[in-house]
Amino acid sequence: MEINQISSEKSKHVVCIGISVVVFILGILVGALVFKGSMKTSEGIKTDNTFQAGWDAAKKRLSESERFGSMAVGPTDVRSLSGVVQLVEGNKISIKISPLEPLADPNLDIRIVVAASTTITRNVPRDAATVQKEMDAFLKSMEKPLLPGKEKPQPPVSTIKEIGKVSDIKVGDTLVVIAGENIKESKEFNVISIDIQ
Repeated sequence: MEINQISSEKSKHVVCIGISVVVFILGILVGALVFKGSMKTSEGIKTDNTFQAGWDAAKKRLSESERFGSMAVGPTDVRSLSGVVQLVEGNKISIKISPLEPLADPNLDIRIVVAASTTITRNVPRDAATVQKEMDAFLKSMEKPLLPGKEKPQPPVSTIKEIGKVSDIKVGDTLVVIAGENIKESKEFNVISIDIQ
């Protein structure tokens, strides 16, 4: 009787272990299917399992965010940029700009400016003694009350703009460039004017 009882108990243990293994395997399969389904859609955005899809989803989410929305999207029409000169080759100038938006394409941090028929100006410092004399006169005029019909005095400028040429542009200079078209996504573009700072 004891042998039958022992073999009956062993059978119960084997059946319990078998059922446990089956439940465990089913749990893994169901979990894998649920996880795979959640990877296909996230908040209604259909994605491929790629880096670019994740990047695009992050940009979309940031642009929809109340806190970061305007910062993440940036301006849609960009016609002027400011950057530091990296290279000058003939009438092509490479400038490094600050990204226009936090998730902007890093390949667009270096832009190639083409100065074909471009107005180039540069800021040249004025004589320091003259500027100081004008500043003293300006500060003295600010002490007096402004009379009706009189124009508010303007402070003196410390630089004047002079006409320049491409050969005036050197590596390390800061430029402000203006284009006649939207250059937000353009790597290389023609400009109307360049201002050497």
